[in-house]
Amino acid sequence: MKTVTHSSAVPQVLAKFLLVISLILALFSCGGSHKSRLVGVSQCANGIWRQTMNGEIRREATLHDNVEITVKVADDDPELQCRQIEELVDMGIDLLIVSPWSVDDISKTIDKVKAMGIPVVLVDRKANTSRYDAFVAGDNLEVGRLAGEYVHNIYKGEKIVEMQGNITAAPVQDRHNGFVQELEKYGLSCQSFNCNWERETCRAMVETLLLNTKDKYIIFCHNDGMVFDAVLEARKHHAEDRITFIGVDGICGEGIDMIDRGEMTATVRYPTGGKMAMQAAIKIMNGEKLEWRDTLIRPIVVDKGNATAMRAQDETILSINADNDRLGEKLSGVRHLLSITEMGLIACVVVVVLCVFLGIYLHRTNKKNKRLRLEAEKRLLQYLSEKMDTSRPPLTPPQGGEQSHPDGTPLPTVGESEGASVNFVLRLQEVLSANLHNPDITADDLAVELAMGRSQFYHRVKEETGYGPKELLRIARLKQAALLLETGGHTIQEVCYLVGFSTPSYFAKCFKEYHGLSPSEYVKR
Repeated sequence: MKTVTHSSAVPQVLAKFLLVISLILALFSCGGSHKSRLVGVSQCANGIWRQTMNGEIRREATLHDNVEITVKVADDDPELQCRQIEELVDMGIDLLIVSPWSVDDISKTIDKVKAMGIPVVLVDRKANTSRYDAFVAGDNLEVGRLAGEYVHNIYKGEKIVEMQGNITAAPVQDRHNGFVQELEKYGLSCQSFNCNWERETCRAMVETLLLNTKDKYIIFCHNDGMVFDAVLEARKHHAEDRITFIGVDGICGEGIDMIDRGEMTATVRYPTGGKMAMQAAIKIMNGEKLEWRDTLIRPIVVDKGNATAMRAQDETILSINADNDRLGEKLSGVRHLLSITEMGLIACVVVVVLCVFLGIYLHRTNKKNKRLRLEAEKRLLQYLSEKMDTSRPPLTPPQGGEQSHPDGTPLPTVGESEGASVNFVLRLQEVLSANLHNPDITADDLAVELAMGRSQFYHRVKEETGYGPKELLRIARLKQAALLLETGGHTIQEVCYLVGFSTPSYFAKCFKEYHGLSPSEYVKR
């Protein structure tokens, strides 16, 4: 006999499992490691100085858990920088560190980023917007002032020339203003040229100066890179002794080397601000309050007097940074291993908790089902006993032979006692109770269970209960359903499947036909 088990408790079990898993994962997400945070860095240009800044940003990021850095360089193209910022936003960055090409070119893009709720940290250069969270840069006004003061100290009647960077950039404007204002304090003036950070333009300017006159010059270049190319041009015209160069940046390996070689008299060391910008970014992402919104880092002058000390300091810092980079790589590996281990532990905990939960649930379900089955058997036995026609007289055989059913099955004889009837009802009750939940059970299946022929079984059930097997099974199911609805603890849909109906709609129809009320109305009354 085919047996099909229906249980509406399965979806509820799955729902409970999912709830437990969600709670466990939520617990680990609150107490465990935080989600990885992505910081986008947008550089307007490339070069040694900006590569140094990027290195400082990355090293500072390695000191904090789950912080990733991605850098894009626009190569002096403001339109490209705007597109690259949009690409960073599409990558899902949590914060933007940006060094704008000029004051106005990417202001609208920065406003859009802020409007999307992404914090913005400006580094080195400001933009024409107030919508940013922090600004870190060297004090460019002080850079110009220190350069002007140094020119005054070495001035011996030379012509003073300023080779500027991009004049639309805020740092260039500040350096120019600081330089001119400091010269004016001493009654000095200068001739300024816009080189737009282009070394070839700087070389052309130097060539023009050297060809037109035999004068001596003090040339203040806005970075050491321009000084390098200006020196090459002066050497080309054999006029190195006619020019004194002062630069800006003072990075070990370029500016310091030129001072050591005597090609540049002095440079104003201009800090990148990368470390402080990353520190501000971490505080912002952590929701901490910044002690400042705008910060300027004071520059210093480097010349023959302190170049050796600065080189030794730089080499020490470079060595420490190299060690930190190696440690950072190892730390990343350890963090990755810890992350894998943590996920494994979470999985183990989830499995253990689910096993415990499933064990408890199955134990309670079995206990409850056993109780309900015993109650159902008791009620069904009582019902079947009530339906038995105990008042009918014992059957007696007719004159002339044994009486039989139309199919030839002999009817009970006089010797068949009431005990046999009760035994049959008890066996019938057991079979019905065992299959009450099975919507596919048939009269033939019940007959097989009782080791009887189909017709014999039908007549015997009709004789003992007054109902056919199919009708008796349906009535037993509907009475059991009423009992389950009365005792509570199950939904209507659950009761439908527990008593062997395959669809809730058909169950509701049969229930109303028999009890006169729909299941929901029955529960309310």
